[in-house]
Amino acid sequence: MPWMYYAARFLAGTSVGGVFAVIPIYVGEIAEDSNRGALGVSMNCFVCTGLLFSYIVGPFVSIMTFNLMLAVFPVLYLVLFFVLAPETLQHDRGDVKVKIEERRGTFLDIFRSKGTVKAFIIAVGLMTFQQFSGINAVLFFAQDIFEAAGASLEPEICSIIIGCTQLAASLLSPPAVERLGRKFLLLLSIIGIIVSEVPLGVYSYLKDEDKDVSGISFLPILCLVGYIISYNVGMGPVPWAMLGELFPTNIKSIASSAVAAFCWFLGFLITKYFKSVLERIGMGPSFWIFSGCSAVAVPFFFFYVVETKGKSLREIQDNGECADVTSSLLAQKLQSLVYFTSDDKLKNP
Repeated sequence: MPWMYYAARFLAGTSVGGVFAVIPIYVGEIAEDSNRGALGVSMNCFVCTGLLFSYIVGPFVSIMTFNLMLAVFPVLYLVLFFVLAPETLQHDRGDVKVKIEERRGTFLDIFRSKGTVKAFIIAVGLMTFQQFSGINAVLFFAQDIFEAAGASLEPEICSIIIGCTQLAASLLSPPAVERLGRKFLLLLSIIGIIVSEVPLGVYSYLKDEDKDVSGISFLPILCLVGYIISYNVGMGPVPWAMLGELFPTNIKSIASSAVAAFCWFLGFLITKYFKSVLERIGMGPSFWIFSGCSAVAVPFFFFYVVETKGKSLREIQDNGECADVTSSLLAQKLQSLVYFTSDDKLKNP
């Protein structure tokens, strides 16, 4: 029954969208300043692990078996999270709870101070450039890229190769983000994406024009690998990690949800209309458009995005970069109420 697939896909998509909005907030609340970035970008490692699992197992089992196997992970998550994970703000909230309720913000509150407007612009900009870097297009046409290089591989093998590359690259991000910083990693990543997409577009254009490209048949795979590494080191994980750092407590949930919804909406539009654009202008110019969008991101990252490496949430929000002072003081008060002991139980100071 097709409607069941649509219903299941809708529920799964809604759930994943909610998870991507909540996890950056939760990680930002429980992490220390020294490891908040590494924990934030680690989410991408687990996403890539899940994709690789799907690439390895999915083609070789039935749909029912595959989905039953996948259902094990959410059940395990429920047990581990609700039984073992600490509730960040569960103990000793006192009058702070009242203050939170009094200052609980709305979507319009985002636009009532320069700091929160800047934070919102940064978050929306990060997600926009993430989607317009062309990740969906590159992955959707990965099989064509392998074929263009003359690789006679089965689609399943191509997917596994891509999944392994994604996972390996994502593992580089946690140690790099704390050593190099968010801005540097974003700049390094977006420059790598541009360097990968421009020659890929040139190759595709020459091939569409029936030019002899046999001498550079290795170029598509080289560009594909370079793109996947560049994306998963920075542009993939860092925007989500920063989403949990930029906003003050009173608007963090509503702002993060709005930004996450905007990100997935852009992904939907690009996925839906990319094929039409491809048929009209060809693969080469399509990749050039993505590389052009990525080039616009360079000055945005360099001049506008704030560096949050090694800073507390209070420092990020109090110095006029991303939030109002009152909200950030409240966030600091909340953080001071809790700490972790060696057995990972939340205790009172």
